[in-house]
Amino acid sequence: MSRGGGDSSYLLHYAVKELNLRVLSVHVDAGFNTKLAESNIKKLVEKLGVKYHVIKIDWEEMLDLQVAFLKSGVANCDVPQDMAFFAALYAYAVKNNVRYVLTGSNFATESILPKAWEHEAMDSLQLRDIHKKFGKKPLVTFPIVSFFDYYIRYPKINKMQVLSPLNNIKYNKQIALEVLQKEYGWESYGNKHCESVWTKFFQEYFLPTKFGYDKRRPHLSSIILAGDMTREEALEILKTPAYDEKNLQADLKVILDKLQLSKEEWEEIMQTPIKSYKDYQNNDNLHTLKDKYLDPFFV
Repeated sequence: MSRGGGDSSYLLHYAVKELNLRVLSVHVDAGFNTKLAESNIKKLVEKLGVKYHVIKIDWEEMLDLQVAFLKSGVANCDVPQDMAFFAALYAYAVKNNVRYVLTGSNFATESILPKAWEHEAMDSLQLRDIHKKFGKKPLVTFPIVSFFDYYIRYPKINKMQVLSPLNNIKYNKQIALEVLQKEYGWESYGNKHCESVWTKFFQEYFLPTKFGYDKRRPHLSSIILAGDMTREEALEILKTPAYDEKNLQADLKVILDKLQLSKEEWEEIMQTPIKSYKDYQNNDNLHTLKDKYLDPFFV
């Protein structure tokens, strides 16, 4: 449970109740948890009786990296949080000889996303380049997974497997949330990924306002393809703004306080020229080599 969202919460329920697995629940706290997310996680792990471990990311380093990405002008400014989640989780699994990592990612709710909207979060070369250009504080303890570790050492040498059990069942998000609410008193966050105060603000205000990307569209499209919503129902949802003005101003204040930014600094960030990930160092060449030589070798 990297942050206690609906999919990962249902996965924990499913793994214990339906698959009868002995589970170690790992939560990576990158500093943007909502109190509701922490409450939901506590409810599940206590009622299910699973072992629970928290990895807390150094906030000063997280803060510096997050602001660096905002200043860079790239669209995927959720990279610092995603890198922290997966790099910390995978390193912990390998260190403790855990062979199987379960993830709540699933095709039913996230099978569609325009490639141009974001660059992969596990690009350590890009992360370091952006931090070098815009960061101020050295990343001493911040977890970063390298290309070699992600694609070779962890899966091929350490034999760690990342599994997505929700792809093996008829997964319906609404039914899953109803189960969580009934069994554990779990409370909904609203839209997908809104268990993080930053991700909620990022995908429901920052991306639509600066880049014109409304992530509700691909999320709803995935649900339509899964047969759990009609196109007409999705269009009705999209008629409503992701944020109402009152909540926006309240959440903006929370974000600026967390990121230690003034309103003037925030406005400057919003006016920063838009950049492509290709404007910075990246792992594209390594991916080309992997696709050509590494993948056929391991078939």
